[in-house]
Amino acid sequence: MSIDDSSAGQSFRLSIGGVLHDTWRIFKRDWWKLGILWTLTWAIPRFLSWLGFFFHTRLPINWTVFFSGVRIHSFYWERLLIALPMVAVWAVFLSYLSAVSVNVVSRRRKLEGRRLLWLLKVGLKPLGWLVLWFIALAVVEWISKIPGYLAPRLSAGLLHTLVPRMVLAPYLLFILFAMLVPFYLLRQRLPLKNAVSKSFVFIYRQFWRVLAAILVVTLISGIPVLIYYVYMRVYPVSSNVDGASEWIQAWWLLANVFIHVVSWCFKGALYLRLSGGAALSTISHSRRSHQVTCGS
Repeated sequence: MSIDDSSAGQSFRLSIGGVLHDTWRIFKRDWWKLGILWTLTWAIPRFLSWLGFFFHTRLPINWTVFFSGVRIHSFYWERLLIALPMVAVWAVFLSYLSAVSVNVVSRRRKLEGRRLLWLLKVGLKPLGWLVLWFIALAVVEWISKIPGYLAPRLSAGLLHTLVPRMVLAPYLLFILFAMLVPFYLLRQRLPLKNAVSKSFVFIYRQFWRVLAAILVVTLISGIPVLIYYVYMRVYPVSSNVDGASEWIQAWWLLANVFIHVVSWCFKGALYLRLSGGAALSTISHSRRSHQVTCGS
C-alpha cells in the first residue's frame, strides 16, 4: 500500500448505517445464490456418507475454518488413503465456494450481475493464494487451541480457565483484521502479503465502527440460532441435533446457512464501502495535493 492510500484511509470515516443498508441490499439481491452455494457444504458430504465414505458433516459457519464440513470418523490405515485425498479436494472446494461468494457479493456493475459464468469464473492463481490463506488460518486456529489443551495438564483453578480465553482474544482480533483478505486476493488480484496488509490497515483505521457493525449483524443473524436453543431448552429430550426430529435438523441447517449468507453479505458491503471510500478519499487527497503544488 502506498503512502497516499494510508493517509487517505485516515480521513475516510465508515458509515455504520451505510454498511448495514448495503448488507441488506446485497442480502435481498443474492440470498438465494449464497444459500444454494453453502447448502452444498451440507448436501455433498451427506451424499458421500450415503455412498459409504466415512465422513460426517459440520456446516462451516465461519469462513476461516478451513477443514470445516468434513471430519474423519476413523483413522484406520485402509481408510486413510481415501480420507486424505477427500479432505484435500474438499478444502479446495470450500475455497472455490468462498471465491464465488466474493464474486457474488462484491460486484458493482449490472453487467457483471447478468453473467453467471462471470460469477463462477475464478482464476487459478487467485484460487491458489486463497487456498494458502485458508491453510494459514487453519494453522493459526490450531495454534490458538494448544494452550487450551495444555492448561488442564499444567495448571488448575483460575489459570486453567483464563489461559484458553487469553489466547482466544488475539486469534479473534486476527480474524477480524483479516476478514477482507479474500476480496483483495480475488477482486484486486493482489499478492497474499499485500492483501493481508491492505485488509489490516483498512480495518485498523475503522476498527470501532467495523466492530459496532459486526455486533449489530451478529445479533440479527443469530436470531434463528437463538430460537433453536430456546426450543431445545423447553424440550430437552431433543437436545441432541443428530437425534432430533427432521424439522429441527432442517431448522438447524437453515439457521447456519442464514448466518453464513449474512456474514458474506456483510463482508461484501464492508469491502465495497472501505475500498470505494478509500478510493474516493485518495482521489480528493491527490486533488488537494495537486492544488497545493500548483498554488505554490
